[in-house]
Amino acid sequence: MLPARGLRLATAASPLVFVIGAKKKHRVELTNGEEIAVVFKVQCTESSRFRLQPSKGVVAANASVAVHIQLASHSMDEANCTFLVLSKAASSPDAIASGAWVKDDDVAKLYVNAEIRQEASNGGDVAPLPETEQPTSPDERRVVRLLVKNKSRKSSNRLSDDEVAYLRQCKAAVTPSRWHQWEMNALHARTSLQGEKKRRASSNASSSSASLALHEDDVASLLTSPRYGKSAHSVVTESEQASLCCEPVDSVDAEVYAPLLNVVPHRCRRQSACDDQGRSCMEPACLWARYMLDVCIQQLQHTVNVGRTIASSSDDASSAIARISKSAQEIVILHQTNPYFDDAFRADASTSRPWLGSTES
Repeated sequence: MLPARGLRLATAASPLVFVIGAKKKHRVELTNGEEIAVVFKVQCTESSRFRLQPSKGVVAANASVAVHIQLASHSMDEANCTFLVLSKAASSPDAIASGAWVKDDDVAKLYVNAEIRQEASNGGDVAPLPETEQPTSPDERRVVRLLVKNKSRKSSNRLSDDEVAYLRQCKAAVTPSRWHQWEMNALHARTSLQGEKKRRASSNASSSSASLALHEDDVASLLTSPRYGKSAHSVVTESEQASLCCEPVDSVDAEVYAPLLNVVPHRCRRQSACDDQGRSCMEPACLWARYMLDVCIQQLQHTVNVGRTIASSSDDASSAIARISKSAQEIVILHQTNPYFDDAFRADASTSRPWLGSTES
């Protein structure tokens, strides 16, 4: 018969943390303090994801055996798991055979918790602790990390039943002042994470706005492409101030752009005079129309991308909506500064296209 304390287990850390993609091995030492040999077998709730050496064997009397555990290379998902070490007195040389483990035997059980984590080990929304707030023990490190994880609104970061039970046990085992300090460390870590996310969002918004700003050189490049022909430089010269419509703006001010209508000459041929030339028509009005279409398509594509950003992360919704508003304003200003939209056309558009009026307001 093997007393429950006959086989002792020792690990360098608890729980064992395995990083996906790393080849680090964890060592679990099994020590037999009895005067009789002990057989053991190691099982796991995620057995297919680990490699054990050895997974079963015999520990001689007053001796130790090291079991090395390594994460399998095909394991790519995070998970929490538990290793179970079964042990009993060795009654015969073939005691380690699978058939020897029967329900009637006096089998002792030892448990080892383990975690499989990504390299950052933060679940996408749990920040690493600043150096000044690094915990002083593995238990404290795990508690603070779980407290940070618990503050996340993401369903993927929801604590498991085992993690909740672990936090309750730790809270009951430490003084209120120490638990309060852990909570403060988690709060600081969470605040640092949110600040970093806002800085990244602001940087992404700035880069997106910059990519949409078409200056005079960009207009010249656009109008000299094969789609618009090779003689469109004169259009840029005559309406060079119209490139202002593509600069990022905070609001629409029609009075600022109204004088441009009197500067740029109206030379568009009416009705179907340019239809004979097809898409290669080089009339300024046709060039402007195709240019406006390109800008509209560009801004709509940008709106689609921003919509995907909002769908994937609600935290960036405010900045994303601001970018959509800016894109709409650019299109409105482009419409207002088009020198080939005469007053009659605008009056007709305001009555037949009420959505244009609502956009400009």
